[in-house]
Amino acid sequence: MQHDTEPKDGSLVLIDANHLAYAYSDFSVGLVKTFSINSVFTVTELDVVRHEAVGTLFNSLVKIDDTHLILAYGDNATADGFIKTFQFTLPTTTLTTLASVKLFLGITSTNDDTLLQSLIDQVDALIIGKLGDRQIPLQTFTNELHDGGDQKIFLNNWPIVQDNVKLVVQRRTGTISNPTFLDFTDDEFVVYE
Repeated sequence: MQHDTEPKDGSLVLIDANHLAYAYSDFSVGLVKTFSINSVFTVTELDVVRHEAVGTLFNSLVKIDDTHLILAYGDNATADGFIKTFQFTLPTTTLTTLASVKLFLGITSTNDDTLLQSLIDQVDALIIGKLGDRQIPLQTFTNELHDGGDQKIFLNNWPIVQDNVKLVVQRRTGTISNPTFLDFTDDEFVVYE
């Protein structure tokens, strides 16, 4: 089957015995598609997500678990490197692009990287202070993490939520199987405007 006319830099992953995921660029945008393959090896396209508004380079797609994929790539406009996560549901293999911190903050170029680093530094200092100076490093490289819904992104397991034009760091409470999230109090929160 022909699924596109000008694909490049493709990365194909077997999701299970009957499904595939394929990340590639068509020179103008970055795409991830899912396909089914039946017992006589007929391939059918199921879903497509346009995750990048420019062409992508060196796509490398990996299956993380039974419902998630992770994609590393460079964008054709700036050659910056990105990592994104995707969620898929079987048997339809509908794809959902999960949030990235840079996208969430509206950071679109390397010139804005200092904004992201500033947020990471503030969160790092805040968390270390609240945990009795126990070090929990927040690495710059861990800045493309998916959320759990409700407009949350996670920076090394610490949820950050958008409150109008502010980003507010929350702390996790409750159990692992039934977590809840509470805003830090007025003297605890980190604002990024």
